This record gives sequence, C-alpha cells and structure tokens, in this order.
Amino acid sequence: MSVCDFCSSPDLPVVHTFPAKDVDYTATRLPGGKTSTVTSVGGWMACARCKELVDAGDRAGLARHCAGEISSRDPAAASVPRYELVHLIEVLHQGFWESRIEKGDEW
Repeated sequence: MSVCDFCSSPDLPVVHTFPAKDVDYTATRLPGGKTSTVTSVGGWMACARCKELVDAGDRAGLARHCAGEISSRDPAAASVPRYELVHLIEVLHQGFWESRIEKGDEW
C-alpha cells in the first residue's frame, strides 16, 4: 500500500504523484539545534488533502495538516511542541517545493 509522502497517513489513500527531481538537501534549525541531510528521489505521492493544499500553494496549511496527522499516530512527534513540529515539516517539505516539476518542465 502506498503512503502519502507529505503526511505519511496510512489511512488516507494516495490519489496523485507530483513529479519532482531527485534532490539532496540539508534541513537546519531543527528542534534541539540539529541538522539533517535528506535525499528525496523522484515524485512525491499525495493523499487528497495534501494534493489540495499543494495545488493551492498553501505551504503553511500543508505543514499544519501533516503535523496533525503525524502527531496523532506518533507519541514522539506528539511530545514535540506543535510550532517546532510544524517548522520541522516545513523544512522537510522545502525539498519538495524546490525540486517540484511544474507542467511544461521536463521530468
């Protein structure tokens, strides 16, 4: 079963894949002053809600939605202050926004 690459919800079916280039990026200013290097390969799968938010360009709304989904299933995420979790997700999603291939771009 495919899982949404944005919110990771196992309960929301994937309805779309956003084309994206492979990208390596470094997430900085993470909780506890940590830094993480992340590799994203290819397109990002999205559930209906995440697709709607991406299509609208609502980055903040997408991060808030994802924080809610993730913290509802993960006690460790739920223990992180919400503003820090939202920030972490925004940083991780930045790789998508930077590598996303819009219509007319070559995939």
